[in-house]
Amino acid sequence: PGQEVSEEEQQYENGQAPNVLDIIAIEMIRAEPKHHQQENHLLDPHYHWVKQGVVSWSELLAAVEDPGGPLWLNVHSSSNGINDGVPEQEAKKLNRSLYLVRPKNLVVTVAMEPGYNGAPARRKTRARFKLCGIEYRFAVTDPEISRSLSIGDASFPDALLCVSLPAEAVSGYCYKLV
Repeated sequence: PGQEVSEEEQQYENGQAPNVLDIIAIEMIRAEPKHHQQENHLLDPHYHWVKQGVVSWSELLAAVEDPGGPLWLNVHSSSNGINDGVPEQEAKKLNRSLYLVRPKNLVVTVAMEPGYNGAPARRKTRARFKLCGIEYRFAVTDPEISRSLSIGDASFPDALLCVSLPAEAVSGYCYKLV
């Protein structure tokens, strides 16, 4: 429904799920850009993904981007984030939704946070870092990282992050994610 890739679609012909850093060939039907998510494509569900190799650290570093300033717009912080919200109408004017970045001082925190609109507290993972001299704190969406860390802080002095700006808005804001 949200145009995400289903678990069934995220697998090789042998049923295995891809690993981080796998280089994968994926059949596409067409580009389907939507507002700031210009990178969107419709995957062809009739084809399995094909592993082509594994990217090396040096190849990955060559793909790192310098946004040259703020990640999109820094005009709103959620109750648990820092510079993590972009007004929905402003987000629609942007021309991209993804960056691969190399932050400074990355700390990933796992904590119990109050739920949205008075919902019960739940375990939440957030990444706090600096990029271009600007501080950020975004929700982490990687389930493996979230499961592997205990409650508390974990420092990652040399890490890369894929940051994204989803199309779905919550209370009028699109919230930046790691």
